[in-house]
Amino acid sequence: MDHGIPEVRAAGLLAVMGIFDLAGTTFSGGSPTLQQSISAFLVLRFARNLALFLPFSLTHPASALSLFAVFYG
Repeated sequence: MDHGIPEVRAAGLLAVMGIFDLAGTTFSGGSPTLQQSISAFLVLRFARNLALFLPFSLTHPASALSLFAVFYG
């Protein structure tokens, strides 16, 4: 509510983040070789770190947090 996002929407974004985290963890764990696992891990960590800047780079808070929930999750 501090940033103009209703409580129900914030809870929904948290749920979306959890769903994408579960899906990403499940799919990234199925990598067949160690080398692919390490490179995939590094790419995903880099993308996740870039997602930390999404809420600050977009002007509309609701859309920025929606993108953040998907990419960070």
